[in-house]
Amino acid sequence: MKKLVVVTLFVCMGLHAEMLPKNVFTKNCLDSYKNSYLSQKNHKAFVYARESDTGKDRCGWMYGTNTMKEAIEAAMKACHSVVLNAECKVVDKDGAFKVAEGDFTAVTQPDDTLLSKEEKKALEKEAKELIIGNCFPFFKDYLKDKGHKAFAYSLDADGNYACGKIYETSTEDIAYKGALKGCDNNKQKRGNLPKSPCKVYAKGNKIVVKEGDYPKYKPADNTPLSTKEKKAIVEKANKVIKGNCAPFFEK
Repeated sequence: MKKLVVVTLFVCMGLHAEMLPKNVFTKNCLDSYKNSYLSQKNHKAFVYARESDTGKDRCGWMYGTNTMKEAIEAAMKACHSVVLNAECKVVDKDGAFKVAEGDFTAVTQPDDTLLSKEEKKALEKEAKELIIGNCFPFFKDYLKDKGHKAFAYSLDADGNYACGKIYETSTEDIAYKGALKGCDNNKQKRGNLPKSPCKVYAKGNKIVVKEGDYPKYKPADNTPLSTKEKKAIVEKANKVIKGNCAPFFEK
């Protein structure tokens, strides 16, 4: 019985653990919090709001007031200066950050690490095996993009294709949705082709395609035959094709 009580307490503590600023704020508000707010004098307050469905957010802060109440009221006013479908919440008082788990969905900060030439070439080589047409140079440009980003792609067995990308979004989830929407819009412009659904091909700088995500497709080989190859095929065909049809085959 004693061991059971200890485990239960541990789980409850985990469920109510406080979140860190980097897991709450998107990039712009995180920069404002760290670089503009924390260094200011008390009394100060930082207020934050973020729409869960769009990722749009807003932060406001005030510092150097006589009372905490004045700081909060001024910070709230700044947060409310942009209308969002989200509640502005006090997340910091006098440098003490406190957000309960569940107040905001957790976010990750974008990885803006630049790819090396070798890494970029490796991703391009892998992508070229599947991504065709003008979607391939579109993917190459995507690799240069920064922030939360995603690349969506669709390909059917007939070789019809479509793609879409988005970058520098506030959250990963918004990036995935935006890339899929762009790919679907591209399909509509092509007469609802390809027939296959759009899927996220890359998240950030990682290709996430799995076996079976796209149908087997082999582009037509348009390499012209050499004189020797053409002669061999014609000689073989002449043994079967007779009469007026033979000259048509040779052409």
